[in-house]
Amino acid sequence: MRGPFNATNGVVATTADINAADIADQAVSNAKLAIDAVQGAVIAASAITTTKIQDDAISTAKIAANAVTANEIAANAVTANEIAANSVTASELVTGTITAKTLFYGAKLL
Repeated sequence: MRGPFNATNGVVATTADINAADIADQAVSNAKLAIDAVQGAVIAASAITTTKIQDDAISTAKIAANAVTANEIAANAVTANEIAANSVTASELVTGTITAKTLFYGAKLL
């Protein structure tokens, strides 16, 4: 037996939990994780923050359709500064979502 693992069949030979101190930096990579191995239910609240996400690591191709809705976006989190020029056009807007009321409350008076 080598370390906490049984060299013959690869199973953990202890009942102790594996914690962050037991895992070397950069030891767990995408290639080592099975698809869907880490689900939202096992991720602690606030465990993933913007400082832990590499620049450009999340693209639209990696986000499931309808995964991000208004409920997941904090109030006032998206402002004009976060929206690329010409990225929102009529084809991205649902009919009836922009009304005089929504324009009034979100508008910047010039």
